[in-house]
Amino acid sequence: MAKTNPSLIPMLTRSYISAEMRDKKKQKINTGGWVKDRKRNIPTQENGSDCGMFASKFAEYASRRAKIDFDQIHMLYFRKRMAWEILQQRLI
Repeated sequence: MAKTNPSLIPMLTRSYISAEMRDKKKQKINTGGWVKDRKRNIPTQENGSDCGMFASKFAEYASRRAKIDFDQIHMLYFRKRMAWEILQQRLI
């Protein structure tokens, strides 16, 4: 069984975001103050097509500091809601 490295994901995330900032904005970003926040017992994706929706919802809930109370069963609703928001150019 493969061993896990808990510091790998934050390191790769910081590296990726720093590279994107340099490429897109021609600026440096200071990630030194970032805090790792690893959640346990969170919902998991149960198919091969909802990864983007899960990422979007995790980011949205984190930005509101909301309790993560969604699951795979809610993804169709979230997809429809996101499509509506994009078409209407308005968040609900």
